[in-house]
Amino acid sequence: MWSVGNDIFTYDKTQLTLGTGGQNVYAYMNDRWTPSNQSNEFPKATTNRQIVINDYYIEDGSYLKVKNIVLGYTFPESMVKVVDRLNVYCSLNNFITFTKYSGFDPEVSYRGASNLTMGEDYSTYPQSKTVMFGVKVDF
Repeated sequence: MWSVGNDIFTYDKTQLTLGTGGQNVYAYMNDRWTPSNQSNEFPKATTNRQIVINDYYIEDGSYLKVKNIVLGYTFPESMVKVVDRLNVYCSLNNFITFTKYSGFDPEVSYRGASNLTMGEDYSTYPQSKTVMFGVKVDF
C-alpha cells in the first residue's frame, strides 16, 4: 500500500513547539530565542498559549507500507512419513512503513476511521504490527 502527495497536519507539533514551560517540547526548541541566542527561527518562551497556524505544522505524508507478508514452507513428502502434507508459515501484518513523516504512522485519521477525514494527526495510535506463526497439517 502506498500514498504519494498527501499532507498531514500535526496537532502534536503545535503542542510540542509551544515554549510555555507547561509541557514537554522537542529538543530542538532549546535553540529558541533568548537574549544570548537571538534566533529568529523559534520564538522566545512565554506563558501565552496562542498557536499561530501555518505551514510549519504540515508535513509530507507520503509512504510505502508493506501491509501483509506471508512466508511459508511445505515439507517434501519424502521428509514427512506420518502425514500427507506439512506446511509451516509466518505472517507479518503492518510490518514496515517507509516514510519521512515524523509521527507514528502516516496512515492517520484523527477524526475517525474514514478515508474522507485523513490527514490530521493528534497522537493517533498507530496500527498494530502482528507476527503470526502457524502449522498446517493434512492427514
